[in-house]
Amino acid sequence: MSLYAVIPAKATSLGKSRLAPLLDPAARAALNLALARRTLEVCAESFGAGRIVVVSGSAEIGALALAAGAHVLDEPLAAPAPHESLNAAVRAGIALAQQLGASGAVIVPTDLPLLSAGALASALAFLPASPGCVLVGDRRASGTNLLAMQPADPRLPAFGEDSLRRHAQRARVLGYQTRLHRCERLGLDLDLPEDFRDLESRCGVMLAA
Repeated sequence: MSLYAVIPAKATSLGKSRLAPLLDPAARAALNLALARRTLEVCAESFGAGRIVVVSGSAEIGALALAAGAHVLDEPLAAPAPHESLNAAVRAGIALAQQLGASGAVIVPTDLPLLSAGALASALAFLPASPGCVLVGDRRASGTNLLAMQPADPRLPAFGEDSLRRHAQRARVLGYQTRLHRCERLGLDLDLPEDFRDLESRCGVMLAA
């Protein structure tokens, strides 16, 4: 099994706009860069740098990824809706992973502050044999914080509102045996101010860039 990590990463100046009530633009950019760096490090430990595809509109994140030995794609042209831009980026990353010989793909967002190699391994242990899919939802059981599939299929990503349900539905239509995995570490993403406050209360930390 040759799983590739696909990491979509917005430009550091654009990500986490909903944290504006807590963080000014410079702080948000620093946070986005720190999260991207951490995601790269964890995925390199889990998959090997050569099996990482980063799709980003950030020259800074792209440079980090190239220096780490990952494959880098420029983010596709922006779509009218933000979630469609994300899906386009993920589809492009999956397509490149397929060209590189991936048997499957794991979509790893950059806004999971508690991401770890152990948490990834635990989630991937639930990945069924091909054709199989495992989904990790956010703590509201609405969004998708991790999507793993084998074989890789660009038709599967459906990020956006209520994506966990829609991913599960689409995976089944495409013939995947689908499993949902709950994980506290992977369930925390930094979407809203309350998520950031929860992270601070747990860790007493503002991620250093």
